[in-house]
Amino acid sequence: MRGRIVFGTLCALALASWFATPAAARNPNVKIIQGSQFAEPARYQADHESDAPIPREPLPGETGPDENIQQDLAKAWENPTGEPTSLLDTKGDITSFERDSCSMCDDGCGDCGGAGCDLCSRPFGWAVGIEATYLKTDYQETDDGFDGPNNFQYEAAPRVWAEYVMMNGWGVRGAYWTYDADQTLSGTFNEDDAVGAVAIADNLDLYAVDLELTRRFSIYRNDFWLSLGVRNGKLQRSILQQISVFDLAGGGGDDASFIQQRGDRDFNGTGLTTNIGLRRLLGTSRIALVSNFRNSVLWGGNKLNLDATVGEVVPVGVGDLDLNDFDTLGFFGSNSQAMWIGEFQIGGEWICPLAGTCDGGWAFARLMFEAQWWKLPGVNSFGDGPQIDSKMYDFMGVTAAAGICR
Repeated sequence: MRGRIVFGTLCALALASWFATPAAARNPNVKIIQGSQFAEPARYQADHESDAPIPREPLPGETGPDENIQQDLAKAWENPTGEPTSLLDTKGDITSFERDSCSMCDDGCGDCGGAGCDLCSRPFGWAVGIEATYLKTDYQETDDGFDGPNNFQYEAAPRVWAEYVMMNGWGVRGAYWTYDADQTLSGTFNEDDAVGAVAIADNLDLYAVDLELTRRFSIYRNDFWLSLGVRNGKLQRSILQQISVFDLAGGGGDDASFIQQRGDRDFNGTGLTTNIGLRRLLGTSRIALVSNFRNSVLWGGNKLNLDATVGEVVPVGVGDLDLNDFDTLGFFGSNSQAMWIGEFQIGGEWICPLAGTCDGGWAFARLMFEAQWWKLPGVNSFGDGPQIDSKMYDFMGVTAAAGICR
């Protein structure tokens, strides 16, 4: 239920961002021209809502095409860069550029090189993404009796996120990730005086929900983002073991025994999360190097539940069996220790403008290596129950992501 609510909310934000007015449309481009014909740099709105600047009067002693200087520039406003058809026909004496856009290029970021796509890499407005993580679980084995053989395989797990960034670089970001892996083991054994069967079902369930304040800035051609916020997360592992043994030693020792044991390790808590990210464009292409490192510490309930049922059946005569033993044992333990989580991503990103230029937003795709480390704290069960040591769970694999910025 929790996962469906979070996923639905982020999908609604994604849909809203698609129909939202692009950031460039909400903030029209401002053109600035300057040259000897003007007393100071002149600004005007690219949509022609503001009046065209009128050149100054020539100073005493100045020479030049006075008749051109005195003409109204409004009719030549579409061509203020000194082209032959412009009334301002002094090439190289006028500078024109646009802010918050890469539409100065003929076909968007394709031929902009580093400059145009560098502008596209600093978005403000909505950004949403969907990631497919494909990770394999490994864990530090201990001798506390809770572990089974590690036979977990790669599992697909989704991550969705949405972010809104203001023009000053500050923003808000929300993310949700969930992971569910299972392994089953079964086998039989046949020794000289005993036969038996073993079956193990092992489930690992995790999730993380983040809400954080972000800050984006650039240094040279490197785009950085920092974040600080809160995370709610859970790691739960459930193991069910069934063992049946038939003793064939003879001499009155024949019996049939079975053991069924279920163990649950559950940590659910809330704490702080921080992230630092880097994006670096490669040359003049649309490809960039992207990396993230996240560190989280959660405080909450760290619980252990163990239930075991043991039964023994013995023969009491020819064709007659008797239930000799049937016991149910239960152990419980809890504490409030902290769980540490570390995450790392590194890979490549490719961007594509949605409408020929980045003014209408752009889509991106990423392929990254991802690693996560979840250190589950240990716990002691009350009474004479077992002591479970702390355990490090590793998750490593690849992540494919896609999203849009508008």
